[in-house]
Amino acid sequence: MIRYIGHPEEILRNVVTDPFGAKVKALAQVYGGDDRFCRFYQIDGAFAALYDNALILTAPPQDSEELAAFCSVCGVNRVSAPRGEERTLPGWYVLPSHMMAYTTDTGALCMRMDESPALDSVYQVLFASFLLPQAKDAYQMWYAEASHRVRHGIGKAYLLDGACTAYVSCRVDGVAYLAQLATLPQERGRGLAGTLLRHVVARETSSGRELWVQCTDGMRPFYQARGFRRVCDAAEYFLVSRAEGLPIGDKRNEERRVGLDG
Repeated sequence: MIRYIGHPEEILRNVVTDPFGAKVKALAQVYGGDDRFCRFYQIDGAFAALYDNALILTAPPQDSEELAAFCSVCGVNRVSAPRGEERTLPGWYVLPSHMMAYTTDTGALCMRMDESPALDSVYQVLFASFLLPQAKDAYQMWYAEASHRVRHGIGKAYLLDGACTAYVSCRVDGVAYLAQLATLPQERGRGLAGTLLRHVVARETSSGRELWVQCTDGMRPFYQARGFRRVCDAAEYFLVSRAEGLPIGDKRNEERRVGLDG
């Protein structure tokens, strides 16, 4: 059963601040009841946020056929959810991932860090790293979303030496979510990502927040080596192109982008 939620107060009051609940609550705080940008639903007992052709669920999918039909009607091509008993969405590609968390840090901050970078500079690093869409409307959509979060104090961007960037997409109820961490291809191998991550951890946890990140199996050792622990398993569902049999979007980069975009 799918029920539309017209008042964000219901989300803020009832959603538990776990790794996926935090994402949904942050969207409710940023967009409120303005359903031009973000809409909220209850789907089989889980709460859900629909924005930018993506759906975030606070619990694993249950009725896969109903959910697939809902996504088709709403134009959704990506679903992010906790991983429970495997439920395959018909016509979707499933990419397993992990939610990692860092609780406290005593490391020093990096003095070369830009904590108020121009968002177009951040996007240029993300574009070069993940082959994000170069179309003008894709940039404008990303910029509108990121700037809106930053203005509301929900999101924050970091930039190191103009070559490595991190974007925290939500801060809510004592947790922060690291959505993107990227380095320009030509600048890799200098340890910039590790330096930037240490700074972000120190900054975001200094006030008692817990920092979370979602990553694939391939990136899990990187975060574990830097003090992150696994909180839960997760899954990303990508709509498959019938013509090509591959995930719609940046199909060469889906595994690299999971845990690196929010």
